[in-house]
Amino acid sequence: MDARIKNLSEIPYGTRATVQELLHDEETRIRLLELGFLPGAEVRAVRGAPLGCPVEVDVAGARFSLRRAVLESILVVLLA
Repeated sequence: MDARIKNLSEIPYGTRATVQELLHDEETRIRLLELGFLPGAEVRAVRGAPLGCPVEVDVAGARFSLRRAVLESILVVLLA
C-alpha cells in the first residue's frame, strides 16, 4: 500500500485529505457515498468528542459526526 494513504482516523484534526477508498460493508459504503464521501472528495477531521468518539468530519462543506470505527475504514491521501 502507498505510504501516503492513511485511514481517516490517523490524520490530525484540521488536516485536509482526499477520499481514496471506502472499505465498508455495502450498506455503510452506500450511506457514506450518499453523504458525499466520494473518491476524490476533500475531507477534514474537525474535532473529536472528549472521549475521542464520535469525530466531527467535514466533507464538501457539510459536517457529520462519525464513529471512530467508521473512520478507520475510510482511506485518504493527505493534501499538501
